[in-house]
Amino acid sequence: MRTTDVAAALPGMAELRRFPADPSFPDILGVEFGTSRAEPAVYAYFIDGRLFCVAVDAAHGPQVTLWGRELTACVPADLERFLLHAHGCEVLDVSYGPRGNPGVDGLGLVLRVQEVAGGVVTRPVMVARAWADRCTDDWEGAIPECEWAGRQWPRPGGTESWPPPGHKPYRGGWEPPFQGSEPVGPDPPSRPASPAPAGPSRSAAGPRGTSTARAGRGPAAPPAGTGTSPWPCPPTPSSPPRPPGQAAGKQQKRTQQPPPPSP
Repeated sequence: MRTTDVAAALPGMAELRRFPADPSFPDILGVEFGTSRAEPAVYAYFIDGRLFCVAVDAAHGPQVTLWGRELTACVPADLERFLLHAHGCEVLDVSYGPRGNPGVDGLGLVLRVQEVAGGVVTRPVMVARAWADRCTDDWEGAIPECEWAGRQWPRPGGTESWPPPGHKPYRGGWEPPFQGSEPVGPDPPSRPASPAPAGPSRSAAGPRGTSTARAGRGPAAPPAGTGTSPWPCPPTPSSPPRPPGQAAGKQQKRTQQPPPPSP
């Protein structure tokens, strides 16, 4: 998709601004869509004019679901338990990037967090199939650097935000176009708190959960209590074939641009 195609697919929204998304790859263009500058909803990223990555704003963005489970504006610990339950059922291969963000490379899905008025909630980031390999790895993956900056996934001993106050890790004067760490308003009325205490909380105003996230790649053990999870095992997804022409190895993010999608 081109920028005009994305705009046409987002009725009621307009392009709000464009920004450089990654200091190492100036050709990656970020485009913010929403109803107003105060209510950004979708961030789309393009390489060579073609869409390859989408992030959803936690406060104003559309809802994204996986097997009916909401991924936008959820309490991080609740959503992490859902992913680890699916991992335990062997229908998803959940991995963690160096900064502790959980995701599923097979789906091209990474979960980030964003601070809203009600607390810290989830912000899904998705890439197309051609870029899904190692997408959870913030060093080797294709997701732009601006999506890794800001509020970090809550975990014991982890840093609250990146870069830390006073630290200047980026060369050439590049600064993240948004940090995702400032309160940006209340959660939309369409996402009320779940009335069932036994089920997964989906309220942006919910308490900040204690994450079981661990840095590093590889399978993660489900936390205590997952064996009595209220969720049944999700259906086993089909494994799509590797796109023609995609190399088996992964590009180094800091030395090479994301590969172009197959025709």
